[in-house]
Amino acid sequence: MEFEGSNHGGRTWRSFEFRFKAQHDDRIWRHVAPWFDRFKAGLQLAFNGPQTTVIPRVAALLIQRNPDVMALFRGDPFPDRPPAMVRMPVHRFSFTDLATCSRTGNFWRKEHLGDYALPIYLNERGHLDQGPLEGAR
Repeated sequence: MEFEGSNHGGRTWRSFEFRFKAQHDDRIWRHVAPWFDRFKAGLQLAFNGPQTTVIPRVAALLIQRNPDVMALFRGDPFPDRPPAMVRMPVHRFSFTDLATCSRTGNFWRKEHLGDYALPIYLNERGHLDQGPLEGAR
């Protein structure tokens, strides 16, 4: 699961990059035991448990540009203007074989499985809302 934002009405999406989690098929993430990223681990626990409001709340805080939440990600994919919507796609990652990695440079096969929850967006009145994107600005 990851967070993707758009400030172009959902026509283009940019990822909020985690510091220690695979998101790109051509990169191996850094992880050094015994340390682990508590934010990512907490999201993983929330994702694997019953549906919770934690993940949509993080999406809402990304739209609101909460500095504490923004600092949990590698960087800001929206330096020009904040996103008006954030979606939460879910992917399955599996290792490629050595021949595929050598040929393409991809360590992972990334398969889109769906969305964790409905997108969070700013409605016409500028208030946060959650649901299908037809009411988004």
